[in-house]
Amino acid sequence: MKISIITPNLNQGNFIEKCIKSVISQEGDFELEYIIMDGISNDNSLKIINKYDNLIKSKKFKAKCKKLIFKWFSKKDSGQSEAINNGFKICTGEVINWLCADDSLYEGALQKVSNFFKKNKEAMVVVGGGILYNERTNSEKFLLPRDMKREDFVRVFDKIYGDYFLIQPSTFLK
Repeated sequence: MKISIITPNLNQGNFIEKCIKSVISQEGDFELEYIIMDGISNDNSLKIINKYDNLIKSKKFKAKCKKLIFKWFSKKDSGQSEAINNGFKICTGEVINWLCADDSLYEGALQKVSNFFKKNKEAMVVVGGGILYNERTNSEKFLLPRDMKREDFVRVFDKIYGDYFLIQPSTFLK
């Protein structure tokens, strides 16, 4: 199974390294395609992205999954949505996700995603848990998804902060 992760980025140099590390250090029996879509950052983002590109190309970084494909592009876009959509247009994974530059994956997350889709062949989406960090109050809240029927999933957007949680960084689509 190949999993594609798209990261949109524009001047997120304070966060992008943690995000990159959380993705490329995932361990398991899956292939990983990681695509960063940068909107021509003018901070240290490109230096950090280049650092990891060079580490991976030089084989100084040892992937812990079956295969790691690392791609990045820096070009003008109209914003985060266009960057994500452009990444989706070029990705080749069976399962996709977008992870913003200030988000990160838990250790072992992609192996759990891979296992879920292997066991649930008809499933089209899986949503995991996540931490919602509030900068204003410097507090964290752990959010757990719940099992949903298709009808619940469709209605989830009306109750996003109610009983249902759809956590974008931990939502993976087939």
